[in-house]
Amino acid sequence: MNGSTSSLGAGAYQGLPATLMATLNDPQSPLHHGCLAIRRAGGRLLEAAQGTGRIRPDVAPMDLFALANTLS
Repeated sequence: MNGSTSSLGAGAYQGLPATLMATLNDPQSPLHHGCLAIRRAGGRLLEAAQGTGRIRPDVAPMDLFALANTLS
């Protein structure tokens, strides 16, 4: 191996999404502020998509983040 990250398999990041999701509820985490900003921005994008009718109005921002977390 040449030290390149391109040789890492998908399992190299296993558990990372759950760790990032946990920071949303931990104000003491150094990642909390950044994750909160991303959550707010995602919420605005979701509202815009809901306003056009492309996403159902009953989908909440945390539903969207949970889905992205599951897919990653």
